[in-house]
Amino acid sequence: MLIISRTTSTGQTPLHAACFKGCIKTVSALVERGADFRLHDEDQRTGKDWAMLNPNTKKRQIMTEYIVKTRMFAMTHSGRDILLERQSSAFLRR
Repeated sequence: MLIISRTTSTGQTPLHAACFKGCIKTVSALVERGADFRLHDEDQRTGKDWAMLNPNTKKRQIMTEYIVKTRMFAMTHSGRDILLERQSSAFLRR
């Protein structure tokens, strides 16, 4: 069972941690369960900002591309918040 709503004392979420580590499967599972890329920590960092802090260039690139695709997918679906729907992750894995 994934716990998506917990935050650290500095406001970091499980999504932030998964983005930093470059774990696409974990990020996808969190998004399917309602995690939100728009949330930020106390330093105003989002999941994308955390992904950019990953020292591994390849993981950083893959994760930031995934986040951009997810947001673009969400913005092209009649204003519905697709980030919170199960279809977004399944669609993006094609």
